[in-house]
Amino acid sequence: MARNFDQLTEVASENDVRGVEIGRGGMGHIARARDRRLGRVVAIKELLDPRLRARFEHEARLTSRLQHPAIVPIYEAGRWPSGDPFYAMKYVAGRPCSARAARAHASSPAILRG
Repeated sequence: MARNFDQLTEVASENDVRGVEIGRGGMGHIARARDRRLGRVVAIKELLDPRLRARFEHEARLTSRLQHPAIVPIYEAGRWPSGDPFYAMKYVAGRPCSARAARAHASSPAILRG
């Protein structure tokens, strides 16, 4: 049986047309993009802090193995020619979870809001 790659392989940056940022977290930012090879809209997560590279790549590998309706599937993981890692996921349209949480917080009774 062939071994897995130790490093993410390089992917040509022109394969994807990146659009606007749609999310940001502690480790990365997510942009809506178009995969030109398959002609579909995807969400691309890119690393913000190079010190977190090993953790980011571990997240991509681990998440790609999971299959559950509540987990967004990963289509591809790699690194750009610059060496920066990324992974591409199914694009899920809608509002960010933070907007939903803020709306729920605002509608809760004052005693629950602290």
